[in-house]
Amino acid sequence: MASLPTTPLSPSPRSPNLRSQTHARRGAPQAPCASGVLALLLATGLLCSSPAWAQSADMQGFSIAVNLNASGNSIDSTATIGAASGSSGITAHSNTLGIQLQYAQALSAKTALTVGLSTLGQGLLIGTFIPTGELVTIQDMNTLYLAPGIFASDKLFIYGKLAGVFARTTFGGGNPIQGSAYGLGAQYFTSKHMFVQTELVQNTFDNSNHDYLGAHFSDKYVVNMLSLGVGYKF
Repeated sequence: MASLPTTPLSPSPRSPNLRSQTHARRGAPQAPCASGVLALLLATGLLCSSPAWAQSADMQGFSIAVNLNASGNSIDSTATIGAASGSSGITAHSNTLGIQLQYAQALSAKTALTVGLSTLGQGLLIGTFIPTGELVTIQDMNTLYLAPGIFASDKLFIYGKLAGVFARTTFGGGNPIQGSAYGLGAQYFTSKHMFVQTELVQNTFDNSNHDYLGAHFSDKYVVNMLSLGVGYKF
């Protein structure tokens, strides 16, 4: 099989058309608005802190959280024209703001299972497709998850996360993509109603196959995401 030049994808600089603050390969800029929201919520939680806590029994119920995410977003793309093919891989970085809604069910005095939905309100930058100059991004990323966990102390809940993830890519006119995610996280309850959380999750999408500009593309997307959030339990 003859070899073509590598797929013409390249890291992209920040673009005014993206709603998220992103920058490929040069580090992500800060997100001052998101940081301000998180700081305000965190201050509120600390002011409302209370020593009374009954572990998983008090955790049970609905909660909502706002998360500031830092992610590394990569694509491995293979283009095939006839008997010839070529491939390339690139990685970019994004700062995004997300919202999480979940329900926790106590399983015992120290264990609980949460079921939830998280969504990103902003796009994740991948790079630029050189022949057309178009930005390749992941949009409308939503996650459905299960997170079983255990209280390591009176207020610290440690959990694992298993999830299905759904999104769309803008490459070649746009295609839906889906996959799975797994990771670890922790929540610290400052009161019966307020908590802070952090987690590290890898999102791996199934291969996306599509035809574009006379070539067949097979693309593999991976998003590694570190999150810091503040939440409220109803």
